[in-house]
Amino acid sequence: MTTSCQHEKENKNPIIKCEDSLVFESHTTCNKNQPDFVPELIYFCVFVRNNKDQTVRFSFKKVIKPVNNPKLTKECIQSTGISQISVDAADSLFVVYEQYLTWLHDHGLDKNDPPMDCYIPEELYNFIWKNGACNKALLESGGSETEPANDLARIDDPMEVDDEVAEQQPTTSKTNADDIDMTGSNANEEVIGQSEDLELVGARENTEIEEKGKEAGDTIHGNKAKRKAGATLRIDGAKKPKKSDLPAENLNDASPNVQDQSTSRPVCCSLPPKMRYNVSNRICSGYRLTCQESGATHCEGDHKNCCYASCRIPPDAEYMGLKTGRKAMDYCMTCFEKVEDKQKIRFVKLKNQNDIFEDLLKCRKCSTHWHRCCAFHFEEKDEFKCNTCLKKAGVKPTMRTLKSIELSTDALKMEKKLNEVLEAHLGAQKFSCGKISVRSLISYPKRKMTKHMVPSFYKTQFEEKYGPSITYRTRTIMVFQRQNDVDVLFCALFVQEYENLVKSPSESWFVINYLDTVQLIRPVEVKKSIYPAVILSYIDFARSIGLLHGYLWSNPPEQGDDYVFNCHPKTQGYLNQTLLNKWYRTVLSQGKAQSIVDHYHDFKESEIQNTEDLPIFVDSLWSKVMLELENSCKKFKDPKEMFEKNMKTEDFPQHQHDNFFIYLNKLDSVPKMTTATRTKIAWLLESEEFLRHCIRRNWEFADSRRAAFASASIVQVLNEIF
Repeated sequence: MTTSCQHEKENKNPIIKCEDSLVFESHTTCNKNQPDFVPELIYFCVFVRNNKDQTVRFSFKKVIKPVNNPKLTKECIQSTGISQISVDAADSLFVVYEQYLTWLHDHGLDKNDPPMDCYIPEELYNFIWKNGACNKALLESGGSETEPANDLARIDDPMEVDDEVAEQQPTTSKTNADDIDMTGSNANEEVIGQSEDLELVGARENTEIEEKGKEAGDTIHGNKAKRKAGATLRIDGAKKPKKSDLPAENLNDASPNVQDQSTSRPVCCSLPPKMRYNVSNRICSGYRLTCQESGATHCEGDHKNCCYASCRIPPDAEYMGLKTGRKAMDYCMTCFEKVEDKQKIRFVKLKNQNDIFEDLLKCRKCSTHWHRCCAFHFEEKDEFKCNTCLKKAGVKPTMRTLKSIELSTDALKMEKKLNEVLEAHLGAQKFSCGKISVRSLISYPKRKMTKHMVPSFYKTQFEEKYGPSITYRTRTIMVFQRQNDVDVLFCALFVQEYENLVKSPSESWFVINYLDTVQLIRPVEVKKSIYPAVILSYIDFARSIGLLHGYLWSNPPEQGDDYVFNCHPKTQGYLNQTLLNKWYRTVLSQGKAQSIVDHYHDFKESEIQNTEDLPIFVDSLWSKVMLELENSCKKFKDPKEMFEKNMKTEDFPQHQHDNFFIYLNKLDSVPKMTTATRTKIAWLLESEEFLRHCIRRNWEFADSRRAAFASASIVQVLNEIF
């Protein structure tokens, strides 16, 4: 589509000349095998072209994520040249449209006098209003929609109460905990005396990762992925279409995002038809302003190492976000007051909520309505047949439990230990609550150059100690419990293993990166014993493969953050830093009593005084701290001197008690080993990738219903691998 300006504006530097044209191009989804298929916009390009020399003066090009049929057909990929990866990483139509309006404004295309004809392309106009991107209620009300504010966050874990209680109790902030029950030391009794109904919060590495999918505009800082939120939909200069102008079939076809309010209530449960997915905290960028005001040396670029980084934008809260731009920058309403007035025009008020709603599926056979999660339907919604109809037809439902396999040594050892703990707790009831299953996956060997993990000042010293490169593997251990014929995932452990980390003398290490749990295990009380058993059973396995040194960083999350499991229950509480440190001491002391651990100490007890003596692991605490500090010290006259000063006066004191060195007892004889299954699937081996994967697919663990669906989805993948 091409539209031309009627005449040149009367100024010295007109943005649009009379010989210019606004050209619009687009691609849509297609499916030749489905006659009633409703296409969706997946590529949108507008450019200003000079009609004389045919040059393009400036342009706007965007790939768009389809919502009704997110998986592209083969003919669609072949005809458009757009890959599935591109659309998966793209923004939704509402976000792209808002970016387009801003682009028009920035180039003065909405200010031409007279305005350029149809500067809101008719095709885009029709797709927004006539397609599945809008629902019937929006058409009738003329309201607006907002892009989801999916923020990733959390690493460690919390607590959940029974479902009935969870719906009534308010969200709590950091509280004391009394659900972690250990024995064997005075420190244990102190923790028990101060804690109440809290889940385990685990150990994690401090990372700052730029997500591979730049097209999506997603950025992760310190294990916090901040999804760029879309601005409110505006259709300036365009009339809202009448219902008579819209295809009748589209009015009755509810999109997966927004369900028709007139739809019958689902027969699967008593919940309402319209069920919004959840979100986690968003990171408030106010720490940048505070750091600059305080004159902090190296916390401007890393909110995790910043003492002003605790500000969060909780779910359902209003905040100010950039109208356009890939770089995520969000401010809570309080911090936004500190932003310079001249910059405030770049922001728009948004709400931290998910605009994606759970699919309400209609059975092709009996026309009853079911929530996708209730029905455990993993395929396209137009292929849905309810469980009742499938049973009548003699069709077995999709498998929701792990296949029986010959377990690897680590999984077998852990599964046996955890079921012993469960059986001892249940007594005569035995496995009335369902047995525990464990699956272990390990990566192929990975390698990282030592010089990329340390500051340039100490490159020579670290290479002499570790060699030019470091080789390691990552291992993921997932723990499930059988509940209502579903193996529900309630615990995940992500570790790194280094067979020969230090050159001389040879040292082997394991690093506990992430330990996250959700209180879905039944009965709830058994978690006091199960979570320590998870850690100690892995450590016991580690020494059987010759890993005699261990390391973990104890770092609790903020309330509402997610790091491994997507969307913990709102009622979950968190151990604060002091209680978490004591909890790990309790667990390690128990390991010492069982002769698994020889001894352990924290950073202060290690008596490390010099930078070159710090341990380095891939994406670990000290590697990150050193690299970030080096970068911030470049602006000083003597960067190395400033680096050393800050390490000894800020970073060393800050981490005296939150990272632990663990030394294990060597086994007299090495048992026969069965190796874990290897895989190259990144989202199963990396905690950040796992969280991102769950968010993209709306796999949640906020309640038992959605956790069962998410777990069943993961179970399907694991069954294929094993």
